[in-house]
Amino acid sequence: MRPKNNRKPLRDEAPKVRRAPGSPTKSQLRAHADAIEQARFAKWKTVLGIAGTTWSKVHATELSRSNGDINVLAGLVQLRHALSRQEADSQVKAFYDQHMQIAPITLSSFMPAVSARPAAEPVVAPVASSAESA
Repeated sequence: MRPKNNRKPLRDEAPKVRRAPGSPTKSQLRAHADAIEQARFAKWKTVLGIAGTTWSKVHATELSRSNGDINVLAGLVQLRHALSRQEADSQVKAFYDQHMQIAPITLSSFMPAVSARPAAEPVVAPVASSAESA
């Protein structure tokens, strides 16, 4: 029986590549994407009334179900206002540019601080001389 570490690849498998030190892990990238999505969703809830007045023929429940997805919203605007897709896309993009400004979430907030600390120097306690103790 052949040991596992000497197995031959089934096909031409690409070798595994390690990530560079200091680059984000998959879980950090996933957390970053989730944070951006949550921020966009929270901002959409605050802008929902403005979107309702901008596109009066789109019902409020349809707007809230779109969850701020730009493609879904453009489809609703196109359908309800009988516009071309390009016109609906341009209206929704202009709306997003004006109202959906989200504060940037940096990836560095999800990464642990990596600092090059110098090696700790040994602590030497001063030795009291007999002249000082007298």
